Amino acid sequence: YNFFIPFAIGMAAFLLSLGISVVKNGGLPKWIGWTAVVLGIASVTPAGFFGFLAGLLLIAIIGILGAMRSGEGTAEGTA
Repeated sequence: YNFFIPFAIGMAAFLLSLGISVVKNGGLPKWIGWTAVVLGIASVTPAGFFGFLAGLLLIAIIGILGAMRSGEGTAEGTA
């Protein structure tokens, strides 16, 4: 139980900075940015555990999107 507060604050800081960066600069779909902002705020509420789990799911989705984008460039280059 001693590590919940540092995890919650770290996840909230990461998700808020990710969300603000995506909404402001682009690079990823806007829905990811707004979802990250909402989950960042939820991470410091009593529902923080669910915000933390949803944040991990969002990070996995971003990884999949990044892998799909990197595959697009290599397929065109080899054709």
